[in-house]
Amino acid sequence: MADARIDVAGLDELLERAGAALSTATTLDSTTTGASGADGLIEAHVSPGRLESLRLDPQVMRLGAAELAAEIQEAVNRAFDAAAEHSADAARAASEALSAEIRDLQNESMRSMSIFVTAINDVVARFEQRSA
Repeated sequence: MADARIDVAGLDELLERAGAALSTATTLDSTTTGASGADGLIEAHVSPGRLESLRLDPQVMRLGAAELAAEIQEAVNRAFDAAAEHSADAARAASEALSAEIRDLQNESMRSMSIFVTAINDVVARFEQRSA
C-alpha cells in the first residue's frame, strides 16, 4: 500500500483561509469618501450611512438659501454615490478572493478524498486477499 496520508493540517489551513476571506467579504466597509460642490466651496465627507463632515467655505454664504441647500444636497449625494461605488468595488474584490479560496479548498478536499478512497480500497483489497 502506498503512503496515503491525508494532509489534515493543510485542509484546516484552507478552511481557516476561506473563513477569513468570508469574514472580510461580510465586513462593512468603513472608508470615508468625499465630494465637493459649488466649485469646491462645499466639501462633504461620508462613511456608509453617515455624513461625517461638511465644510462650507465662507464665500458660499453669498448664495441664496435655496441654491445653497441644493449645492449641499448635491455634494452629499455625490459623496454617497462615490462611497457606494467604493463599497461595490470592495465587495467585488472580496468576493473574488473568497471564490479563489473556495476553489483551493475544493481542490485540496478532492485530493484528500482521493487519497482517503485509495487507502480504503487498499485496506479492502488486503482483507479480500486474506479471506481468499
